[in-house]
Amino acid sequence: MKTPESKHSVSYYDVLQVSQASSDTDVRAAYYRLAKRFHPDRNPQERRMNELRFRLINEAYAHLKTTDKRMQYNRILKQDKKTLRSVKKQTSNDNKRAPGTSGNWFSRARGWLGLNNAERRG
Repeated sequence: MKTPESKHSVSYYDVLQVSQASSDTDVRAAYYRLAKRFHPDRNPQERRMNELRFRLINEAYAHLKTTDKRMQYNRILKQDKKTLRSVKKQTSNDNKRAPGTSGNWFSRARGWLGLNNAERRG
């Protein structure tokens, strides 16, 4: 999930390329568009990478497909933001990640999906 203060993490909204204000119809349309594009059977040359992308897209859609689930996810994002702020105050520079090391699974998703801030809808 996205921690709003981090430059490298990706939220489910970023994965589906929709804004937080998107309707159920917009989320579903984005899911179908991306699922069709990255389905492993459509791209057998890059099957393993597309399986990972497809899983991430399915996971994002599972959390955002209804208004209730989106509200719950938004609460989690908001709580993570508060937690991150309090942790930043407590930690020192000693536990920063070493340069050149990769982030978590969601951090790498931006590259897998070919996302950047200019392409994101919303």
